[in-house]
Amino acid sequence: MRISTVAFETDSLRIRAVRCRAPAHDCGGIEYSSAHTLVLPQSGVFVKYQRPHAALVADAAHAVFFTADRPYRVSHPTDRGDDCLVLEYRPPVLLEMLNGADPAAADTPRTPFRVGVVRLHPRAVLRRRLLWHRLARGIAGRLEVEEAAFEIFGAAIAGGRHCHPAPRRHRSVVSRRSDIVRLTQASIAARPSEPWTLDGLARRVQCSPFHLAHVFGEAVGIPIHQYHLLARLTQALDGVLDSSDRLSAIALDAGFTHHSHFTATFRRAFGVTPSQLRRQATTAQATDLRKILTARPCATQ
Repeated sequence: MRISTVAFETDSLRIRAVRCRAPAHDCGGIEYSSAHTLVLPQSGVFVKYQRPHAALVADAAHAVFFTADRPYRVSHPTDRGDDCLVLEYRPPVLLEMLNGADPAAADTPRTPFRVGVVRLHPRAVLRRRLLWHRLARGIAGRLEVEEAAFEIFGAAIAGGRHCHPAPRRHRSVVSRRSDIVRLTQASIAARPSEPWTLDGLARRVQCSPFHLAHVFGEAVGIPIHQYHLLARLTQALDGVLDSSDRLSAIALDAGFTHHSHFTATFRRAFGVTPSQLRRQATTAQATDLRKILTARPCATQ
C-alpha cells in the first residue's frame, strides 16, 4: 500500500509525503517516475534497482534521484516499509538549479543526475528532518520551506558531483560486492540501536570482517562504524523532535550508554545539542535554527 499526499506546492516546487507499507519482498514490478525527483527517506529502508547489478540502498541518511521516464524497481528488506519526502521542481527551475550547482549535468536535461543515490551530510539530514517536522505541524512559512528544499536539493546535487566512479570489475565481482554492501546497510537501517560488531555483520553477509570493511568503505565512502553512528543519531532525531520522552531515554533507545556521550556526539554531527533542538524546533521563528544550521560544520567521530 502506497499513499502520496501533497504537503506543499507552489508554481516551482511540489513536496509530497509518501508512505509505503509493504511486507519484506525481493523486488516489485517495473515503475516509472513522471518527473525528475529527489526522494528523501524519512524512516525505513528500500532498495532501488535501476539496471542489472546496480542496487542502491536508501535509508534516512540518503537522498535518492529518480530520472523521469527511466524504469526502476524497488524492494523492501524489512517489513517496516518506508516514509519519504519527494521534492519535485518544475523543469525550468530544475535546469536553473543545475546550471548553478552542476553545469555539466545541466547539459543533459533528460538525464540530469550523475548518480542514483548520495549519502547526505549530517547537517542535511537534520535540515530534511526539520523541514518535515515544521511542515507537518503547519508552522513553516512558505519562504522557509522553499529555502530548505533548495538547500537540501543543492546538497544532494553537490554530493553526486563529487562521487567518484567505481573501478571496473567483472560483473560477478560487482554483483557480490553490491550484495555485501546492500545487506550490511539494510541490517544497520533495520536495527540501528543494535550493538553491531564487524564480526557479526560479516557473518550476516557471509564474508570475512576484513573484506567487509574494505568493500563497504570503498563503496560508501565512510567506515561502517561512522555509518552506524549516523543511523543511530538519525533514529534519535525522531524522539527529540516528535516525542516528550526524556533525552536520557532517547539516548538509551538509540544505543548510547551515557547521556553525556549522546549529547556530545549529537552536537558534533548536527551542530546543536538535543535540548537546544527540541526548544527551537517548534517555535514560530526559524531565525535561531538557521543560525545553527549555517554554522561551521563539525565532523562525526
